[in-house]
Amino acid sequence: MQIINWDKNSPRKLDIISKYSFDNELYKIVRRIIQDVAKNGDCALRRYTKKFDEIDISPKKMLVTQGEVNRAYEKIDVKFVPLLIKL
Repeated sequence: MQIINWDKNSPRKLDIISKYSFDNELYKIVRRIIQDVAKNGDCALRRYTKKFDEIDISPKKMLVTQGEVNRAYEKIDVKFVPLLIKL
């Protein structure tokens, strides 16, 4: 599994940006992607990972253990957890 480190200042940067601009077309595209992943699961996730990141992840590498999830929760700011639950 590839570990991605979250920059704790990123949410603040995103808040600042969102106060000043909103791209409705971009929102629609992102919304469609989220709906596709919600509907088609790993298949859609693999397709978008290949499209945007140019990485072909095998289903085996996509498996995340409960221990990995627990360790990830320990590393993030508590304020960020509700955002994950909404996804």
